[in-house]
Amino acid sequence: DIWCPAIELLDRFGDEILPFAKQNGKETWYYDASGRARTLSCLGLFRWRFWHAWNLGLTGVGWWTYKYGNYLWDGFNPNDDYFSHVYDAQDAIITSKRWEAAREGIEDYEILFLLKELIRQAEDAGYSSDTLNDARQILSKTPQSVENTLAAVGRRLPLTTDSVPQYEAATESIDSARAQILSACLKLKGELSEQNQTGH
Repeated sequence: DIWCPAIELLDRFGDEILPFAKQNGKETWYYDASGRARTLSCLGLFRWRFWHAWNLGLTGVGWWTYKYGNYLWDGFNPNDDYFSHVYDAQDAIITSKRWEAAREGIEDYEILFLLKELIRQAEDAGYSSDTLNDARQILSKTPQSVENTLAAVGRRLPLTTDSVPQYEAATESIDSARAQILSACLKLKGELSEQNQTGH
């Protein structure tokens, strides 16, 4: 029911794979399997994934893996690899910055979807306003801009202090984008509710 090609396939053959997958699958996702997870960038990969999926017109993202192996804190791994996104403790799961960044990415996708649905509702109702036009512009331009900002941070965490200002700037940029999207949702939803109440 779901097509879920690896990101490497999309990078190489996405123009061929995605149209076929969307036509023949109920949903289309992608997944990756980036190792040494603790060195991966929370913004440049874990949050970026969801903006990338949105811009590709996909409905989901997967990755290897939620929990893997018994060396989740500091145990020896002979392959110098690490995939887990959470830590385990006795009778508990401990979250991580990676997992929280993924959660925020999911929320990003949700508010983009909400704005898209509100625009669709307004268009279906024949509604027209500056607020609707602004919402269309935000949905058209913001996702690619945010994806580019997050990608520029890089997939791995640089081991230098020079990367800190860029990381902070990217965080501020995505926070600003989220606020803009949410504001557009609230304004458009308010106008649609007012229109429904007045019948105009």
